[in-house]
Amino acid sequence: MNATEDALTENQDVCNRTLIRGLMAFEALRAENRHDPYLTALVALAHIDIGWAWRGSEGPIAAPQANQRRCAAHFDRAAALLDPIANDCQDSPFLKAAHCALFAGRNAGTLRVADEFAALIDLAPGNHRHMRTLGTHMLPRRSGSYAALELEARRTASRTAETWGPAATLGSISTPLPSTIRPAPVLTPGSFSTG
Repeated sequence: MNATEDALTENQDVCNRTLIRGLMAFEALRAENRHDPYLTALVALAHIDIGWAWRGSEGPIAAPQANQRRCAAHFDRAAALLDPIANDCQDSPFLKAAHCALFAGRNAGTLRVADEFAALIDLAPGNHRHMRTLGTHMLPRRSGSYAALELEARRTASRTAETWGPAATLGSISTPLPSTIRPAPVLTPGSFSTG
């Protein structure tokens, strides 16, 4: 991923095959071990990371059309790798997180995103990163709304209260709120004390 990101930043020849040489080696290793869901997920996550690099930090609308196509191609490849191992996700936070990472490059309904992240958080309630990522996906610019953000923060807090106590609500909204243009009007001070 770093090679792709650096090439894009420095306006180098982004069509150079050396940019994906490491990814191709990773794909070859996966082909030799095609029944290993964890290796498959690692290769898929590498595609997702490279897709992010192609999309750029400004988001999909600001990226040139060619970059958007390359981004989509990497997310498509990641989905093609992850779809066959979907059943393996039920007991593995790592595999479930890989599946949830696909939402960064694909449109999905609010309920589907919320339910998939809820399943992930239930598998690993002590990992705050999943709660923060859920919060980001619940913003209006992604898959949700401010009402969805508050609802999912409350749902997450009730399911993880044993681990996080009242801080569970904050875990789901601490990342997305500073990045919004305006504060979320639906979040009330009581949300932080009631969980």
